[in-house]
Amino acid sequence: MFSQGKPGDSAAMRLMDLVWSENAQATAFSWERLNHAMASALHLAICNGMEFAAGTEPSSAISDFQTLCNRYRMGRWGGEVERFYAAACITGNLSACHAFEAWKKRPPFIVDGADPGSRHDALHMSSTRQRGRAAVGFRFPWKGETVHVTSFAREGAHLVACSYHQRGPTDYTDRILHRYKITPADILADRKQRKAAVAMIAEAERTEP
Repeated sequence: MFSQGKPGDSAAMRLMDLVWSENAQATAFSWERLNHAMASALHLAICNGMEFAAGTEPSSAISDFQTLCNRYRMGRWGGEVERFYAAACITGNLSACHAFEAWKKRPPFIVDGADPGSRHDALHMSSTRQRGRAAVGFRFPWKGETVHVTSFAREGAHLVACSYHQRGPTDYTDRILHRYKITPADILADRKQRKAAVAMIAEAERTEP
């Protein structure tokens, strides 16, 4: 029988509850089928712009991503969960971003020139942003290089981003050139430094004889 979730559930959780509760109504039960369906439903909810509860308001005691773990066994089907955060960043679903960040207990890493690349869904939304959240797989300029976000620290203190050597004719994998641990404070300091440099150049051009 169709379940509408629990009172106060967000739209995203109502969809997840529908997929969970109505699973295998017309087929034999399969954990593999259910796991794939739950992962697809979560991706759909994010990319469709459904509202998520971040757990920061009195009406939502916990983040929806914590609810996914508690109620729907996300550990069994979530896989590499950072892909869901990347999808939220790409589509601009800030409620999903906030819910994920609250669950991970980490701040957003707002970088300049955030580039999701072309490996994600919702490609019409995947152009480079002047400023936006960084997620695993995203690229952005850093210290004169283009770096790729590879992971976030477990405690959320920093992200790890790498630059790579240019591939030679016999190279089949990327070789790391530099690996950076970047904090939100580092990002702000770098932005301030670049802004000051631009101002100095502009001032020099104005005072040129």
